[in-house]
Amino acid sequence: MYNAIQLFMTLANANIAVFSRLVRSPLVTELAQEAANQVATLSQENLRKMSRTNAYTEWTQALVNNYARFMQAYMQSLHAMAAQGQAFLPSQVEQGARRVGQLSETGTNLLMSSSEQSGKVTRNLADGGAAKVNQTTVDSTRAPKSAVSKAASKQHRRSKQATAAFTRARKGASKATSNQHRRSK
Repeated sequence: MYNAIQLFMTLANANIAVFSRLVRSPLVTELAQEAANQVATLSQENLRKMSRTNAYTEWTQALVNNYARFMQAYMQSLHAMAAQGQAFLPSQVEQGARRVGQLSETGTNLLMSSSEQSGKVTRNLADGGAAKVNQTTVDSTRAPKSAVSKAASKQHRRSKQATAAFTRARKGASKATSNQHRRSK
């Protein structure tokens, strides 16, 4: 069977082999090096000639001006940011001081309120205890000695219980104050 593609493949391979021999030849290598040197020399000469023109001078000056404007704008923005930071810091400190003042005022009010409540509890307990002591004292003049000692120890237990209740009430008020203080934050 006849294959038309095979003919093209043979031709392409033969051309590649011929071109490879040409490229490896020392004369072609020398010519390529000379051409590359001439391109580099021409480029350098052209750059030298171009650097002497007014267009190049104007281009260079325009680039320098662009960078100078950029640096000036950048420095101004840095100064503006620093000024904003300096203005921001005192306002934050002032705002923080106001908040601390408000919190301490709220805490003082709560503490005063809890102190007033605990004072009422203390007065109530004290009034109740004084009444019992007076009653015990009055009764002790009429009662036998063992009854008086029983009443005194009973009164002593009640006094301890009242003190414990007062302490619990005071701690409860203190916890309520600290909880309200935390919530207000």
